[in-house]
Amino acid sequence: GAPQLSGTAGALVSILDACLIDGFGLKSVDSLVVASNVATMTISTGHPYEVDSVVLVAGATPSSLNGEWRVTEIGTNTVKFATTGISDQTATGTITSKFAPLGWSKLSGSTSTITAYKSTNVASPGHYLRVDDTGTVEARTVGYETMSDINTGSAPFPTAAQQSGGLYWHKSSTADSVSRNWVVIGDDRLFYLWVVPRDATTVTSQGIVFAFGDFIPQGSTDLFNTVLMGKTQNSSSDQYPYCLFRSYQTETNSRQTVAPRSFNGIGTATQLATYSDATIFNGNASNSGFWGIAYPNGPDNGLIVSKIVL
Repeated sequence: GAPQLSGTAGALVSILDACLIDGFGLKSVDSLVVASNVATMTISTGHPYEVDSVVLVAGATPSSLNGEWRVTEIGTNTVKFATTGISDQTATGTITSKFAPLGWSKLSGSTSTITAYKSTNVASPGHYLRVDDTGTVEARTVGYETMSDINTGSAPFPTAAQQSGGLYWHKSSTADSVSRNWVVIGDDRLFYLWVVPRDATTVTSQGIVFAFGDFIPQGSTDLFNTVLMGKTQNSSSDQYPYCLFRSYQTETNSRQTVAPRSFNGIGTATQLATYSDATIFNGNASNSGFWGIAYPNGPDNGLIVSKIVL
């Protein structure tokens, strides 16, 4: 039930709508039974969920079973989740389930190709992401501190001087309806979008990472802790993980990481540098430590990561 990413107008908006606003993969539930603080949902037609998927249940009586639940166990036709505090019973009603959306809102007047998204979390600064998905192989993205309609916003980031027309979020290397791999990871304040613009049959694990939302501020008075990550070039032929993982400097010739203002609230859009403790010189002088610690790490066969500092 997931929307498909392709080199067609509106393909990215359909994915963002599904993941941020609407949810997807609607299924009819045959039965929902609670026993010993565990709910078992039976779906005779099968289901797409995995352990740790978050499902949105609707139409159940008692109403306490409606809402978001994190999957703890799956079978071919069954899904289980913890329901502490709900008494043993069999739910009634016309019950449905689907992948839960992240909980964002969409600006009134949005269309299937041009829209603006905003966090609904009351702790968020509430900045907007405008997505122009009228193109085929890429969309254009700009953040705004406020917006009065889909075409009018104040304090853009990046500014027109920094990146005319906004940053590029790539969909496909060719303008066609061939499906491309994508992943959205997020919550109601920040999401990452990972895409593989090239043919999914030949390139599966590499990709480009984009992001929008609130990062953790270093100071309590920082009201502009929103980040937009995207590319500055309209070529999607480079499939490597730009925008997030090359974390050692400010780079504007191929990508930008930008906030609406500096931490002090003064001025306009500010380009950010990304740093990480895991970015350590690896002996390759030509890369100057660019790629960080090798994976797998020799001593423990692990993946060493650390928080990104902006």
